[in-house]
Amino acid sequence: MEVQVVIKKLAKQFRSHGVHYQQIERQGDVALFSLRYGDNTPVIGYDVAKVQSTPLERYNGLIRDLSRKIQGNPDDVVESYPSSRQWGQCAWSYTTLPAARSKYWQLIEQEKRKTLEMVSGWKSRKEPSYAIGM
Repeated sequence: MEVQVVIKKLAKQFRSHGVHYQQIERQGDVALFSLRYGDNTPVIGYDVAKVQSTPLERYNGLIRDLSRKIQGNPDDVVESYPSSRQWGQCAWSYTTLPAARSKYWQLIEQEKRKTLEMVSGWKSRKEPSYAIGM
């Protein structure tokens, strides 16, 4: 019997620590969010995040509040926002949208390169593997 894995996607809008997060764009596991203090307040900044995927069993093991635990198959996957410990590795904050978009597109390109390397075995090099005649 085949087990179907369900992925609980990260919400496009959510609140955390008094801040309202609104997803602007997402490709794969890379997402761009605007941050506000309230629904109709000005944007205070932007976050670019690599969405985290955690098996349901592990996710529920990390949650102390029983009301936040998620029901489902232990093989299911839960998406989440990076933790504060992961800042600078999986998430970045910006004050302007152009700066945030620049990081967002940089991460998209990195993900495309990783996928290409996995599928084709091709690896990009910063320096050529050949010497140019002098």
